[in-house]
Amino acid sequence: MARITKLVKGVQNHWKKSLFGVAAITYGINYANEKYKINQLMRNYCAEASIYGDRTQPANQPFPKVIVILNPVADRKSAADTFEQYCAPILNLGGLSIDIVKTDSEGHARRYVEELETLPQAILCAGGDGTLSEIVTGLFRRPPHLNESHPVIGVLPVGRQSTFGEKLFNFTNSSELQRVQGLADASLAIVLGNVVPKDVMKIELIDAESNVKAKPVYALSSFEWSAFTDAFNRRDRYWYVGGLRDYVTFIFNAFDDSITWNCAAKITYTEPCAGCSNCYVTQKKSEAKSANRRWWSGFIPSFRLGSSQSNAVKSTDYSKVQNANCANVTSIECDSAGIIVSTENIKSKPDEQIPHLSLKLIKGQSGFGFIGDGWDRLNKKKINIDQNIAIRSVEIHPKISIKEENLKLESKNSENEQSNSESTPNQQQQDESNAEEKKPKSEADKSKAEEEQEKFFYIDHESYEVKPIRITLLPKLVNFYST
Repeated sequence: MARITKLVKGVQNHWKKSLFGVAAITYGINYANEKYKINQLMRNYCAEASIYGDRTQPANQPFPKVIVILNPVADRKSAADTFEQYCAPILNLGGLSIDIVKTDSEGHARRYVEELETLPQAILCAGGDGTLSEIVTGLFRRPPHLNESHPVIGVLPVGRQSTFGEKLFNFTNSSELQRVQGLADASLAIVLGNVVPKDVMKIELIDAESNVKAKPVYALSSFEWSAFTDAFNRRDRYWYVGGLRDYVTFIFNAFDDSITWNCAAKITYTEPCAGCSNCYVTQKKSEAKSANRRWWSGFIPSFRLGSSQSNAVKSTDYSKVQNANCANVTSIECDSAGIIVSTENIKSKPDEQIPHLSLKLIKGQSGFGFIGDGWDRLNKKKINIDQNIAIRSVEIHPKISIKEENLKLESKNSENEQSNSESTPNQQQQDESNAEEKKPKSEADKSKAEEEQEKFFYIDHESYEVKPIRITLLPKLVNFYST
């Protein structure tokens, strides 16, 4: 009894140290418990993968060629370690022979896939949405005369922004255990060989003045132009607040004039179409056919995804289907706080009736309202939408920017200078004084004005300069490994 009394008095006299000790012990217990669950989870997944890897393979059956494109700087340079810990063991035990290619710069994945002599049977993306977009873009940019079949793509969502992978395998990054389970599911899906087709967005630059046509970019998740993305992509500037950086960025940018508060644009779109001679896309043969299936696929029931039964479905010849409403175009003037064009790939319950994209016009507000909207979107995945329109294709023509206006004013002023050379001295003196008033007061003001003029779209969380673009839906055109 005396010991208990002494302990209670000690806690009362040193309550700060006691409180810190209890917090440290609680954290240590929770951390150890989570690590134990992760180890048990990986043991179960590895045991299931080894069942397939231990089966004998016929001597005349070559091992499938699989390439892993790994972005080592993804997720703040921790993607390579995450892949080695939670993905590589399952793939190796599953009997896959993989070659790992590490990217060293932006666009490396796209160039690598585009320049491959022969495509492998499968390409695995170990990174985020940006790396996946580069791989798909590289596939579609390959020369058409090669007449190749696209390989199946595997998604290993080790990046920080992996919206497509999270929806494909139905997991979140709310805890380390859930993330590891999602990575294990993604790896095991590749071993099992199940495939599912997904939609692709084709983004083209509209530039009537240029004689050289820019190559399109392909995406799987979303296109967004909004104040939210501008602020959210600055979060790494506030590294000193640790895990609160995602929230602090909205506080520090809520009153920043360089944020795109008004996304003014002319939008023209076409309505969804189930497929007709006007909009059909000639799809290449799927790599999910028997030549790409694992050797043990003969023992797997035919009702599974990617099986011969699902691939034997007779395809419709859309070149003979007529739809008079397919070519109808609707135009609207947009003056909202943001524009989002997203695929059904990132919806929890996708609408499978008619393939379509979702065009969302965002309601927005600056100041403290922007902070609340940003936090709601982070916590509840809730977006304050003004309009939600189902579309097949869309053209977005941003209104003239400040930079373009300045360029036009400069050309106009140069013409005025030539005419002023023939005017009277009094008129020249007055024009010079007016020109001085329009100049920036200092170099700092000039550099700040140039910085504020830079505006960006975000395609699968990668930034692109704001220009007129066309977005077209390519339905069910790429096969992905899935559960």
